[in-house]
Amino acid sequence: MGKDVLSLHGEVTEALPNAMFRVELENGLVILAHLSGKMRVNYIKVVPGDWVNVELTPYDLSKGRITTRLKPEEARLLSKAKSQKTANESDEGTTLS
Repeated sequence: MGKDVLSLHGEVTEALPNAMFRVELENGLVILAHLSGKMRVNYIKVVPGDWVNVELTPYDLSKGRITTRLKPEEARLLSKAKSQKTANESDEGTTLS
């Protein structure tokens, strides 16, 4: 994609035809992403529930490219951080009223 790319982590929520996936990023944005060429050539399988690295171009933030699938240890840490973040947000909502 070039020098000006945004690299984010996300969780694959849905597998679509033609190596396309729906990915929910850490910030809550849901995008459409395709597999990078190296992942296709090396037959790296991605299934819903996997955590992946996604590259986005600043020109279209609704589409991206999956560059790597994260190892289970890394994915576990990210999912734990995500659940803590949502728990903190729900706690803040209850204390404000």
